[in-house]
Amino acid sequence: MNPRVLLNQTFSFNQILIEEKPSNREIIPELEAELPERWATIEAAARAAGKRVWDGTTYRLNAFAVRGGQLHLEVAELPYSVRESLNEATRAGEIEREAACSKGLFATALTRTADNQFLFGALSGITRSTRRVSSIGGICTKEEQPLSCGADLERHILTELREEAGVPETLVTSCAFVGLVSTPVGNVGYTTWIELACTFEEAETLFREQADDEMKGLIAAPAADLSDYLRSLGGYDACSVGIAERVQGYNDTE
Repeated sequence: MNPRVLLNQTFSFNQILIEEKPSNREIIPELEAELPERWATIEAAARAAGKRVWDGTTYRLNAFAVRGGQLHLEVAELPYSVRESLNEATRAGEIEREAACSKGLFATALTRTADNQFLFGALSGITRSTRRVSSIGGICTKEEQPLSCGADLERHILTELREEAGVPETLVTSCAFVGLVSTPVGNVGYTTWIELACTFEEAETLFREQADDEMKGLIAAPAADLSDYLRSLGGYDACSVGIAERVQGYNDTE
């Protein structure tokens, strides 16, 4: 799958409607029968490598549409074990049709500090992610944040901001939905734009006081270099440049 921008448009969270329905994922019978065994292999390998591994109920993005100035999202339950097993199959070239991919929903944030730096995190390696650097964000799970309206998407990303970077909601001056991106394995990220009242140095102080261990440090990308930095990360980050430049250009001319 080629990472790409699915939607490049800003919405306030009260303009987003969410409806949960049964999954519309295309089933490949032979692969579906193998998913439990494949997950057992993934789980065993992760534990052997000292990685954190879990299972639970995540969300899949069935469909989206813009109608009447509102964004309509249709989501479905998707076990994390199924999501990851499908992702591995997609990486291996066993899934070629997007409809058969997991389309697992996650949050990602372009987070700007008061001194015009964008926050990214250096990953600790405790999870199965092969990325070394990540934006603030995370997988949408039903246990942590059920999704029934746009406000739930906002709550989810602000929780990730607090847990990963240590930055509380009281230091957020604005937060908006700015787009949807597809990853190389077909997962779907909802992109947010967050403005902070604190500087990068102040954010670093807050980070050192938080207990989450998925990130080992914060990284600052100057606003003037954001596009180049996103391109250097590759994947869905690189294809998010168009979203970043649209929103950054608008905000800088206000």
